[in-house]
Amino acid sequence: MGLPVVAANTLPDIFKVRYHLTNTHPYYSSLLFSLIPIDVGDKIKTISVDQYLRLYYNPKMLLHSIEELKGILVHEMKHIMNGHFTRFGDRDHFLSNLAGDLAINCEIRDEGLALPNYVAYPDDPRFGFPNNLSFEEYYDLLMKKAEEQQKEQGNGPGKGEKGDEPQTGNGSCGSCAGAPKDYEIGDTDEDGNPVDKVDAFTKEAIISKVAQDVLDQASSGIGNLPGNMVRWAKERMKEKVNWKHELRTQLVNALNYINGMVDFTRSKPNRRQSAFGNILIPAFHAPVPRVAAIMDTSGSMGDEALSQGLAEISGILKATKTDLTVMSYDTRMANKQKVFSISKIELKGGGGTSMDAAIIEVAAMKPKFDLIILITDGETAWPTQPILNPRVITVLVRKPYGEEAIPKWMKVIKAYEK
Repeated sequence: MGLPVVAANTLPDIFKVRYHLTNTHPYYSSLLFSLIPIDVGDKIKTISVDQYLRLYYNPKMLLHSIEELKGILVHEMKHIMNGHFTRFGDRDHFLSNLAGDLAINCEIRDEGLALPNYVAYPDDPRFGFPNNLSFEEYYDLLMKKAEEQQKEQGNGPGKGEKGDEPQTGNGSCGSCAGAPKDYEIGDTDEDGNPVDKVDAFTKEAIISKVAQDVLDQASSGIGNLPGNMVRWAKERMKEKVNWKHELRTQLVNALNYINGMVDFTRSKPNRRQSAFGNILIPAFHAPVPRVAAIMDTSGSMGDEALSQGLAEISGILKATKTDLTVMSYDTRMANKQKVFSISKIELKGGGGTSMDAAIIEVAAMKPKFDLIILITDGETAWPTQPILNPRVITVLVRKPYGEEAIPKWMKVIKAYEK
């Protein structure tokens, strides 16, 4: 809705590359299929991304080989996965983009993916930097080199020769990589209609799904994932709570208790019915536990806290095979969905915080939940009256300022470094 008209002969080629990449590197699928391709013609020389997962491209780029295009798409996705948009701050836009490229291209080379011959690597003669450093380390090295060049030659900040426009992997990857471009689309088109985009909460869920898929593939022993990819995924999905000894114990105890609440039912036959002839004998029935996960999506929950919350939800999904309903809540409920996979979670919100109202509202829902798990930063008011049924477990993703205000009747698990 409101997007530029895409030339009919270009999208199939993008989809063909996506198909090949999904077959060889399936753990990228969630992010790959979330990108919004936009043909901007000659307004761009290459391919780039913005923070809303819009993929801008020049159709001429599709003349590259399938293998090179796979590497280019992974390159753009890694800018998103590594959060470069949130990390460049007030740094020089071009050098931020280039620093991110140097870090990413090392990873892509280790992953066995091809890239065009014009992309930049840290060990290129023009740089001579060590491989496998962070974005911040490469930025500092580039700034130092640019200052030295400026002193020696009176040049600008190392952006190449005049008229030499950088390309993908060489300092021109769009606003998600640190270098905003004038061809990028805003929130509305020229007629004021909203344009397609992926919101921040959904984007975080998608990236977390990629991390989980990387870990799943690494644990399966299929393929040969580079160590830096596995380290990224572990850092992204790290569960700071000791699941086996704390949250998992709480979940298992609660669910075992609920599973033990058997009752009689005539909706299904007793397995010994044949021995009683025409007399209908009731069967035993064990209810399926219903678990509600309330996700605090208020403005105080930053990207790191949000990511940690999603990791905790992933832990819940792994710890129990029961009905799980996830709700986004700031001052009111933004959405409610039953989920079986973290990839299906859609988080909405971003306003104030009223977790007291959230707990009270969810506890009163029919049919009744057996367990409520609140995932929050703790910067909220709390219910003034105890809620003992259903049981409430609060997972704090960081140390709150008013920790002493948390009710004593609530089980609290600290999912942060103490």
